[in-house]
Amino acid sequence: CDCKTATQDLGEGEVFQFGGQFCQYPQTSVCSNELFCTNNGECTNVGSDKKPHVICKCPPGFSGPRCEYPTDSWDDIACDLQCQNGGQCAIGTKYTGNLPTNFLEMVHGLEDLNYMHCICPHGFTGVVCDVEYEKCGDDVCYFGSTCTDDNNCDCTTAYTDDTSYAGLQCEFPSTSKCPTGDGEHPGDAFCVNNGICHDYDGVRGCYCPEGFSGGRCEIKGEEDNCDLECFNGGKCRHGVKYHEFGSAMHLLEGEDKLTKDGMYCACPTAGGFTGVQCEIPVETCLVNGSIDDHVCLHGSTCVPHKKDKFTCDCSTTTTTNDDGQRLPFAGEFCQYEPTAICLWDTQPTLDYGVTTHFCVNGGHCKSEEAGDGKIHRECNCPDGYRGAHCEIDI
Repeated sequence: CDCKTATQDLGEGEVFQFGGQFCQYPQTSVCSNELFCTNNGECTNVGSDKKPHVICKCPPGFSGPRCEYPTDSWDDIACDLQCQNGGQCAIGTKYTGNLPTNFLEMVHGLEDLNYMHCICPHGFTGVVCDVEYEKCGDDVCYFGSTCTDDNNCDCTTAYTDDTSYAGLQCEFPSTSKCPTGDGEHPGDAFCVNNGICHDYDGVRGCYCPEGFSGGRCEIKGEEDNCDLECFNGGKCRHGVKYHEFGSAMHLLEGEDKLTKDGMYCACPTAGGFTGVQCEIPVETCLVNGSIDDHVCLHGSTCVPHKKDKFTCDCSTTTTTNDDGQRLPFAGEFCQYEPTAICLWDTQPTLDYGVTTHFCVNGGHCKSEEAGDGKIHRECNCPDGYRGAHCEIDI
């Protein structure tokens, strides 16, 4: 019997379920979204607090993943589905009431295999427990994506060499890969739901089939308003941005992910700008006319350094603060903005951009006594950093 149809609705998304060959045993305890016990089985964590793995500990006389079979009949039950990640094979169809509709429509293989399925431990779902998920507010994030502080799903952490993911819950795998621009992360150029790559008005996107919208066709129906302010020709997108240029794309202080209010800006494919809002000027260094791995940020410029190598001249940066004062930067890519300016207070109008006396990464000026008439050229660096400005990660 298909016990999935024998449930009783308790309201607020909860159901009362039954198990057994004839669905004759009511649940006596509920362990998780996927697991309940019958016949007074006890929910028992055989994993750890960090990675719980709950099973039903059956009383004498009963066996099975839910204690739903008399022990003398369990040996005759052929349940041989190859469950992954610690899942337990069970007879019947999988209860999917806790999974979103768009996920059910998308995941291949969610239909039961020979009337069998796997009861999954915490953090996994799917017929054979092959789909990883993480709880995120009232929803979940799938395929190894992670939850941000504002309860959005960061799909960048789910990326593999073969597949990228998109959607509010990262539920859609890439169906096509698009050409990448200068510095663009290879996992950031793709379409889902059979969208077709395009480069329209200098910004990469996807032509979507009927019924889908969004920059990658990840939204079923019409896209919600995307109102993050974008600079320098960027286009607003929902989600979390991939780290362009690898380690050069330094997160600013207090910035956990490359996103603001669940949005970011896709920058023009012609290059020249990066950042969450395409607000950071970037120059890609060239070696014999070919693109090098080295980039210079915030208006700094490429300078030849040894054979076919480059460094950045941070004295040419153009980024300003809210008062319009040009800021100094440090680091291999001029990626670090100052956390302390080491100037005496008799020169309040001095353009910060021309000073070499500043600290980054939480460093402090050697002496912070105001009005002593001295320039403090060195920094006290926090653990993990060294250098004249604390710009070297150790």
